[in-house]
Amino acid sequence: MILGFLGLSASSLFSQNSGRYFVSPEGKESASGLHPNEAFASIEQGLEQAGAGDTLFLLPGTYSGKNLIENKAGLPDRPLVIMSYADNPEEYAVIDAQSLASQENGNEGFVIKNSSWLNLEKLVFRNCWASVILIRNSSYIKVANCHFSTGRRIVHPIGHGSHHVLVENCHVELPEEVWRGWSWESLHHGELGHYNGALLHPNKSAGGHIMRGNTMINMFNGFRTRPVSILEDGNTEVYRNRMINVRDNEYEPETWAWNMHYYYNEHLNVHKMYSIDGVKGGNIYIYGNTYTQTKDLWAIEEVSGIFKYSAYEEGALSHPCYAFNNSYYTEAEVLRRGESTNHFLKHFNNAYHFFEGENRFHLKAWQKGFEFDYDIINQDWPANIYEHDQERHGLKNTDPMFMDGSEGDFSLKLQSPAIDAAKVMVLPEFNWIQSYEGNAPDIGAFEGNQLTDGPPFRFIPAQGFDLYEERPRISKHKVLNDRLLLYFSAPLDPNTLDANSIQVYQDGKAVEVESIDFPRDNYEVHIQTKASLSEARCSIEMGNEIKGENGLAVTKWASTIPYGKKVMESPELSSIPIERKPDMQVPDFSKTRLKILLPSYPDSARALIKTKEEMKPDFVDRLVIYSEDGDDLAAFYPSEINGKEAVFKLGQLNLPKGKYRARLRLGREVLVKKFSVR
Repeated sequence: MILGFLGLSASSLFSQNSGRYFVSPEGKESASGLHPNEAFASIEQGLEQAGAGDTLFLLPGTYSGKNLIENKAGLPDRPLVIMSYADNPEEYAVIDAQSLASQENGNEGFVIKNSSWLNLEKLVFRNCWASVILIRNSSYIKVANCHFSTGRRIVHPIGHGSHHVLVENCHVELPEEVWRGWSWESLHHGELGHYNGALLHPNKSAGGHIMRGNTMINMFNGFRTRPVSILEDGNTEVYRNRMINVRDNEYEPETWAWNMHYYYNEHLNVHKMYSIDGVKGGNIYIYGNTYTQTKDLWAIEEVSGIFKYSAYEEGALSHPCYAFNNSYYTEAEVLRRGESTNHFLKHFNNAYHFFEGENRFHLKAWQKGFEFDYDIINQDWPANIYEHDQERHGLKNTDPMFMDGSEGDFSLKLQSPAIDAAKVMVLPEFNWIQSYEGNAPDIGAFEGNQLTDGPPFRFIPAQGFDLYEERPRISKHKVLNDRLLLYFSAPLDPNTLDANSIQVYQDGKAVEVESIDFPRDNYEVHIQTKASLSEARCSIEMGNEIKGENGLAVTKWASTIPYGKKVMESPELSSIPIERKPDMQVPDFSKTRLKILLPSYPDSARALIKTKEEMKPDFVDRLVIYSEDGDDLAAFYPSEINGKEAVFKLGQLNLPKGKYRARLRLGREVLVKKFSVR
């Protein structure tokens, strides 16, 4: 086995022992830790020696138990790094708490307390519950290129002392039964509730978190927050993630939201995409996202809506939720009946292709602050659009002509009516005007072959108050031939930046900087170079003397453009073997039949299933009654489950004469029964 690290030769690595320590499951407590053959016996032992700027290499093998990182501080741009020594993902160090799935904390992979400027990279996590990486009173934590097959709240920052947690280029794959097999009720708050979490799950934290470039498969939620005030869990970014089979909500801020950006994410089969449910505050920016739903029966039954947008008794948004230039290929309803009681939805330039059912653009309730315009749908508008004089420039009964929405390709065909048909978005809070080619922006997520332009992230204190000071960081960048545009999260002091303060590289070679200017405000820097640049292979170095208007030095933490001469590729993590402690097994219900009994309809109407295998509530989802046109009319949970029989009482259902369908998810099966009311 040949081991290496980022292209360094073994001889050069071993000749520079200072700042590099090694740990192995076969290590010795008496070892020096300075060489793989002299590895420490535990991560804790290595942490006693490692400090700011040091790297703790974990040799291949399994590391059991909970690893506590407490009172460890790197320095800005000199973090303490814990990472696998192997380059091959299949040989990454495995952090295994050896726990059965549980809702109880206590079997985490890492617990980070009172620490800062810390990186966890290239690690595999197994059998860690309920949190996998628990973060308390810690900041500038980076979790990158890690593989997770475990956990409820996978990366879990807690408390006002926790801010700036970055989760990037990770692979999360939970059991297939989370998507198809276990019931939603059991996953939500039942025996299987240990899966009711998210990859990034801040809880009353100070915010400033980023989730980007991750792949998530069979999740219950993707991103979720749990604040109790507008000061918490805000100023967040979720972008360029890929989500496959999300059973509940992909994006779920709870109670409060503040300055939240959700963009350039790809989705395949999500129950509900944007759960802005009982949420106060704002602003929220949702743009450039794409969504594909498959046509198999399970997805047809499971996928529900695009927006979950209710206020309930908790209150409603007081600032806008901007949803613009997104593309959808689905049969999900946009705003389901009774779920549009929140305010300030600004819905522009979105493209929908509905492949099943009429009137999927539901909008039953109308609220103050709603605006809908410049959207394109291949159906008619609902009544509320007409009644409130909306979609004056929208295109109804018009196919947006995606290249292939069913396969996730949402670029537009040359003859698409969505080209040059959108509104130019303007957001004064960012001093931002949407850029485009042609006569106007295109409707949907794509502008030509590129994702649509969106506002660069800026840190905005909630109601003028913040729980931390923002170090300026590069939150977005663009390459325009021989110009490099850098956008910062906080304004810079222009007096600290000149052509000698920054070095630009292309393919590892220095490119001379000709001039630097601040075209509109101190959040934005334009760098003119003497040679052309390419987005994929461009990188930079910046001096420590560059500071923000608040006096804090610029940080490379979470920069969108790589720092250093070389642009490093992210590893492919999907090949890492998945090993789990056994969970609840789903019986084979493939031969089960659904019966609808209407002996004296409606008083004693019921549905019945009988199985050859023992049933538990964990396998039985709700029964849904559909009209012949595909509209869902009512849903019922079982009134009793007795061994191998389940009964659904339908007595309160009063249907007119006609034809109907009943669908029930049982284990991995979708049971369908057609019936008539005469």
